[in-house]
Amino acid sequence: AGMHRRAIECCEKAIEIDPNNSEGHYGKGNALGSLGNHDEAIECYNRAIEINPQYSSAYYNKGHTLWTHERYQESKECFDKVIQIDPADFGAYRLKGVALNNLGFAHQGIDCINKALQMNPNDTKSLNALGILMSVVKDHKESLGCFNLAIELDPGEAAAYRNKHFPRRLMI
Repeated sequence: AGMHRRAIECCEKAIEIDPNNSEGHYGKGNALGSLGNHDEAIECYNRAIEINPQYSSAYYNKGHTLWTHERYQESKECFDKVIQIDPADFGAYRLKGVALNNLGFAHQGIDCINKALQMNPNDTKSLNALGILMSVVKDHKESLGCFNLAIELDPGEAAAYRNKHFPRRLMI
């Protein structure tokens, strides 16, 4: 916590010197988010975006923060903006896919995660997310295959082991 508070102080000093320092607002948002001050973090990301409308990392972190607070539509909109700015950001496709699933659009979510995997086939987080969504649409064999591939690529991928039980339980 001390490290994050010092980061906030440094960012505030940078903002004091230059109120239009988008990186200062972004960094402060990251530190606030790490301390659990999510509403304040979103305000900082908004200010960074206001200063630099092409700041894809600010949209990404804002989207992730919104997603963790189950504000899925707003989250999806942030990831749409990231993709518009940086079409190669596979993480934005993955998280947009998860947000779409949470909004009730599992098949569209699967399409987004597949785009992420086209860009980075070895991304275990995307494989894990795809495994979950395949389970949602009742494609349990494909779901299990995603978890197994994630584990094969990274035997330390705890989330894949944890999620692997879902398709097996549903296949019984």
